[in-house]
Amino acid sequence: RPFRVLDMAGGTGDVAMRILDASLGHAKVTVSDINREMLAVGAERARKWRYPSQVEFVPANAEELPFEDASFDAYTIAFGIRNVPRIDRALSEAHRVLKQGGRLLVLEFSRVEMPGLDRLYDAYSDAVIPRLGRWVTGEAEPYEYLVASIRNFPDPEHFSVMIGEAGFKLSGGQRQRIAIARAMLKDAAAGYLTGKPTDLAEFTTLANAQRRLLADLGLERRARDVTGDLASYLRSKANGRAA
Repeated sequence: RPFRVLDMAGGTGDVAMRILDASLGHAKVTVSDINREMLAVGAERARKWRYPSQVEFVPANAEELPFEDASFDAYTIAFGIRNVPRIDRALSEAHRVLKQGGRLLVLEFSRVEMPGLDRLYDAYSDAVIPRLGRWVTGEAEPYEYLVASIRNFPDPEHFSVMIGEAGFKLSGGQRQRIAIARAMLKDAAAGYLTGKPTDLAEFTTLANAQRRLLADLGLERRARDVTGDLASYLRSKANGRAA
């Protein structure tokens, strides 16, 4: 059946062309980007595509989309969301313009998390990528920005939570991670309380440590009820011990 796709940060339309070809012309793709010059190049190129009538190029800011609610069946963004200043706002806008049951498809770089390999990749990123870019294009600065933007982008755990907070349905895997975080908090508190007697100040220190741990995981909002329960639990136990 026909379906509509918004390709955000689509530039010159490389992703859009592949979507159209794969759909055999059933898709209607809107390519949006904040860079009007790239869109103009894409519009010119699209004249030679297999399905030129099925694509349009619309200048737009990912944080303030000029489209009606529930306009698209899918929202794609490839190597673009890390360049958005307010990622949470862009995700909220993506959710707004998608129809019920629509799909958010994000392709993006991420940091290497494997011990040892992460340091090797960091060294490669700092020493090789900018120099290679200068050799190919004559400029190193854009490639230095590339490296920095990848490092500053939220890790997969944090980013998936941001997607959930924008209103998208979380996958089973993400719900499991949140459940693990909840269980970890309760287990840590229970384990601590079976040890030596202590005062409320130390209990508060534990609660704060758990909040910092959640912040590192990117689970601040979804764990507020957990930390609230933990604080109440700690106070009740402390008051019981004092008695």
